Amino acid sequence: TLQQICLLSRLCFPAVTMSQPLLSVQTRTVLDSGERRTTLSHLPIFRFTAITIFLVAIDSLLSISLWIAGGNSAYLENSVEDFSIYRSTFDLACLAAVRGVILVACLYYLEHHTLVSVSSSRSGQQATSRKLAWLCHAVILILSLSSLIYAAIKLSLITYKWSDVA
Repeated sequence: TLQQICLLSRLCFPAVTMSQPLLSVQTRTVLDSGERRTTLSHLPIFRFTAITIFLVAIDSLLSISLWIAGGNSAYLENSVEDFSIYRSTFDLACLAAVRGVILVACLYYLEHHTLVSVSSSRSGQQATSRKLAWLCHAVILILSLSSLIYAAIKLSLITYKWSDVA
């Protein structure tokens, strides 16, 4: 069960989890027999998903901040109105904002799916939830790789353009 997993993680990583505050998570499940069961689990606050969501949010905020700090209001207006892949960072800021929102939603759902699947015994509900979890994994992978490829292509185009100018 989830409580055993938390206990095992405390035993394996005592320096990390014993000093951390705990987050109480209550999950409600309906068994195949129709019986309703409520499980209260205690998870460390500083877990992988929370740290990853924090880093994704910081990445998105920094990308938007770099675009805003890149110049005065005329530059900001021109980067939106007269968009050019060689001069504007507006597209990277928009991409970071959209990527951040989607990744946070997918990571949150995956953590919730894991908690429910560990504490539930209904196979029919888990099959549907498992398909959605695989979709979230695919979205995370495709979105991360596509934004990395776009940024690399933009960097190579800018470098090629500046090498022609010099």
